[in-house]
Amino acid sequence: MNQTVSRHPPRQPRTPRKVSARRIIELEKSLRPPSPWRPYQERFINDPAKRRLWVKSAQIGGSTTLASWSTSKCISKPKELVVILSASDRQAKEVALKAAEFIKALGGVEIQATESFFEKTDILEHTIRFPNGSRTIVLPANPATARGYTGHVVLDEFAHVADDDETFKVAYRQVTLGFDMLVISTPNGQQGKFWKMAKALGLDMGYAPVRQPTSGGVWSGHWTDIYLACREGLRVNPEEIRAGCDELTWRQEYLCEFLAENSTWITPELLEQNISREASVGPPALFRSNLYCGWDVARNGHHSTLWFTEVFGDVSMCRGVVNITGQTTPIQIEQVRAWMPQVARMNIDKTGMGIPICETLMQEYPTKVEGVTFTAPIKEQMAVHMRMRMEQRKLGIPNDDTVRRQFLSLRRSTNKIGQARFDADADEKYGHADSFWASALAEMAAERAVSSLERRGESSIMFDSQAKGPLSHFMTRQL
Repeated sequence: MNQTVSRHPPRQPRTPRKVSARRIIELEKSLRPPSPWRPYQERFINDPAKRRLWVKSAQIGGSTTLASWSTSKCISKPKELVVILSASDRQAKEVALKAAEFIKALGGVEIQATESFFEKTDILEHTIRFPNGSRTIVLPANPATARGYTGHVVLDEFAHVADDDETFKVAYRQVTLGFDMLVISTPNGQQGKFWKMAKALGLDMGYAPVRQPTSGGVWSGHWTDIYLACREGLRVNPEEIRAGCDELTWRQEYLCEFLAENSTWITPELLEQNISREASVGPPALFRSNLYCGWDVARNGHHSTLWFTEVFGDVSMCRGVVNITGQTTPIQIEQVRAWMPQVARMNIDKTGMGIPICETLMQEYPTKVEGVTFTAPIKEQMAVHMRMRMEQRKLGIPNDDTVRRQFLSLRRSTNKIGQARFDADADEKYGHADSFWASALAEMAAERAVSSLERRGESSIMFDSQAKGPLSHFMTRQL
């Protein structure tokens, strides 16, 4: 019997190629569907730590992130319980609504959403039931609701919870048997349990940590301000948001700064960084010209203070500070007229006694003089701008005891409806933060005068301190 002989030698079995671990990871990633979450949300959702804290901006998808995490917990294992405690009943209802909407958008998961009253109280309880017996319960946060259930606990907008210490104590007890605990919020001042926890994790300074998450004991920390969220895919315009709110709301709600209440606005450290040996007090030297002047007007009790500034590049250097005490309006006007040839622009406190002074000088020097009415929003803008300039080390302040005391005397507080107030205790010898407000007016005059011009070059002004301030990151955020 004839057999066909192959002309080709038999094939040798292939030796499998070794594939690197990196290549395996790359292949796995290429096969995964694209994530619906932004990187900052993924970091928080996928963090394996059982204790997580998140300092976050408003309006970056925090509630949706919680909905995703709680849903994942409930569908991954039967009879799981996730309790979300929100700062108010309204917020609890909103979180429950977003959770239900998120689950329905996933498809394929049948849920039952109900509302009832918590343990015979008037507190509304929102419950989402899953087919496998798992539940997500959303309630307003207080010690009683925190004590009501044992399971995974989320404290939502925890910085705004009234009885936060007791609520945390009770909630933490409920998770000690191996359950997860998540604490998230926007900042609400340098007070309360959330601020203390953020401080312990290094998340209280208003800027992103070098690496995320941070760690402190059993806690894992996350931080996301509006700019970081935008860099990682959030489609909003931060400048439009900023234009629609006051500076303090912007800094705390969106830049994640924990702002101190009723605290010294200009710290000694910040002031020292702007003290310059080239700055001077007293009347401006006769050879000085093109000065910008701010005049904080007063007659009884306070100093009527004039601050003269000269601009070098992007630095404002004080060239004179004059205090007028106990003089009538005509005498004050006559004294100030002598310096007007040296002044390019003057801003005057147009409040109370400042009204007739401002009106008189505006008639005499219509292109140089402008009045500023000291309303609460205007004072807030001026105070915030001054601190920003000082943090950038762009002010040259004289080494004078009265000036120092007046800058350090300014304090910030808030009223019952949340409006910021800047004020200082009156002092017969040192005045009423008069130098600060006069300097702020001079800064306003300089800024408006050069707003259409480009500041020229860098300054060579020498400061007594070369240290950089702790708030410099505020001025360098960019998308």
